[in-house]
Amino acid sequence: MPTQILAAGTNEADSTEVVVAAGTPKNIGAFRNDEETLELRFRGLIYRKDPNGDLNPTLFLLAPHEPNVVITGAGTYVVRRMAGIEHSTGIQVD
Repeated sequence: MPTQILAAGTNEADSTEVVVAAGTPKNIGAFRNDEETLELRFRGLIYRKDPNGDLNPTLFLLAPHEPNVVITGAGTYVVRRMAGIEHSTGIQVD
């Protein structure tokens, strides 16, 4: 069962942290609360925390053509929903 880590919305916002332990991949995905496909402008940028607690960009991205990403590398990750979308979109993990 998926767990919501960022409530559906249209503004820029960061998810709660997703901790990925070695050997336990996590599936991170975006969803619309009306069960439609993601709009073309949607982007969920995935960042990895460094030892100083700073967020660093990764090559992982949630987008309409890739609404789910499996993270296998150990670390602490945060998804940033970018602003400028019309339909409420949230982020989940399972």
